Amino acid sequence: MRYLLWWIDACTESNTTPEQKKVDRDWAESRFKSINAVPTFVMGRHRLVGVQSYQALTELVTHYGVIARETPAKANKINKKRKDEDS
Repeated sequence: MRYLLWWIDACTESNTTPEQKKVDRDWAESRFKSINAVPTFVMGRHRLVGVQSYQALTELVTHYGVIARETPAKANKINKKRKDEDS
Protein backbone atom coordinates (compact mmCIF):
# COMPACT_ATOMS: atom_id res chain seq x y z
CA MET A 1 0.00 0.00 0.00
CA ARG A 2 2.78 2.42 0.91
CA TYR A 3 4.46 1.76 -2.45
CA LEU A 4 1.18 2.40 -4.26
CA LEU A 5 0.78 5.77 -2.57
CA TRP A 6 4.39 6.68 -3.33
CA TRP A 7 3.83 5.74 -6.95
CA ILE A 8 0.70 7.90 -7.13
CA ASP A 9 2.65 10.85 -5.71
CA ALA A 10 5.50 10.28 -8.16
CA CYS A 11 3.17 10.08 -11.16
CA THR A 12 1.08 13.14 -10.41
CA GLU A 13 2.03 16.30 -12.18
CA SER A 14 4.15 18.78 -10.28
CA ASN A 15 1.58 21.52 -10.84
CA THR A 16 -1.20 19.70 -8.95
CA THR A 17 -2.32 21.22 -5.67
CA PRO A 18 -1.89 19.41 -2.35
CA GLU A 19 -5.67 18.96 -2.23
CA GLN A 20 -5.68 17.27 -5.63
CA LYS A 21 -2.90 14.93 -4.50
CA LYS A 22 -4.93 14.00 -1.40
CA VAL A 23 -7.95 13.19 -3.57
CA ASP A 24 -5.79 11.11 -5.92
CA ARG A 25 -4.40 9.19 -2.94
CA ASP A 26 -7.91 8.57 -1.60
CA TRP A 27 -9.03 7.25 -4.99
CA ALA A 28 -5.95 5.02 -5.22
CA GLU A 29 -6.57 3.64 -1.72
CA SER A 30 -10.22 2.91 -2.50
CA ARG A 31 -9.24 1.07 -5.70
CA PHE A 32 -6.61 -0.88 -3.76
CA LYS A 33 -9.27 -1.94 -1.23
CA SER A 34 -11.78 -2.77 -4.01
CA ILE A 35 -14.20 -0.11 -2.86
CA ASN A 36 -16.39 0.88 -5.78
CA ALA A 37 -19.53 2.26 -4.14
CA VAL A 38 -20.39 4.99 -1.68
CA PRO A 39 -21.02 4.52 1.13
CA THR A 40 -18.94 1.43 1.95
CA PHE A 41 -18.47 0.46 5.59
CA VAL A 42 -15.46 -1.77 6.28
CA MET A 43 -14.65 -3.40 9.60
CA GLY A 44 -12.11 -6.19 9.69
CA ARG A 45 -12.94 -8.54 6.83
CA HIS A 46 -16.59 -7.52 6.67
CA ARG A 47 -18.00 -4.84 4.46
CA LEU A 48 -21.41 -3.30 3.90
CA VAL A 49 -21.88 -1.66 0.52
CA GLY A 50 -24.50 0.96 -0.24
CA VAL A 51 -27.20 2.40 1.97
CA GLN A 52 -27.77 0.15 4.98
CA SER A 53 -30.33 -0.04 7.72
CA TYR A 54 -29.47 1.04 11.24
CA GLN A 55 -29.84 -2.60 12.30
CA ALA A 56 -27.27 -3.78 9.72
CA LEU A 57 -24.75 -1.16 10.87
CA THR A 58 -25.39 -2.04 14.51
CA GLU A 59 -24.83 -5.74 13.83
CA LEU A 60 -21.56 -4.98 12.04
CA VAL A 61 -20.07 -2.88 14.83
CA THR A 62 -21.30 -5.08 17.67
CA HIS A 63 -19.79 -8.09 15.89
CA TYR A 64 -16.42 -6.41 16.46
CA GLY A 65 -17.11 -5.73 20.13
CA VAL A 66 -18.21 -2.11 20.00
CA ILE A 67 -20.50 -1.38 22.93
CA ALA A 68 -23.52 0.77 22.24
CA ARG A 69 -23.92 3.93 24.28
CA GLU A 70 -27.03 5.87 25.07
CA THR A 71 -28.36 8.22 22.44
CA PRO A 72 -28.41 11.92 23.42
CA ALA A 73 -32.22 11.92 23.57
CA LYS A 74 -32.27 8.90 25.88
CA ALA A 75 -29.49 10.38 28.04
CA ASN A 76 -31.43 13.67 28.36
CA LYS A 77 -34.56 11.80 29.40
CA ILE A 78 -32.62 9.87 32.07
CA ASN A 79 -30.94 13.05 33.36
CA LYS A 80 -34.30 14.85 33.57
CA LYS A 81 -35.77 11.93 35.49
CA ARG A 82 -32.83 12.01 37.94
CA LYS A 83 -33.26 15.76 38.47
CA ASP A 84 -36.97 15.27 39.18
CA GLU A 85 -36.16 12.54 41.71
CA ASP A 86 -33.62 14.78 43.48
CA SER A 87 -36.13 17.64 43.83
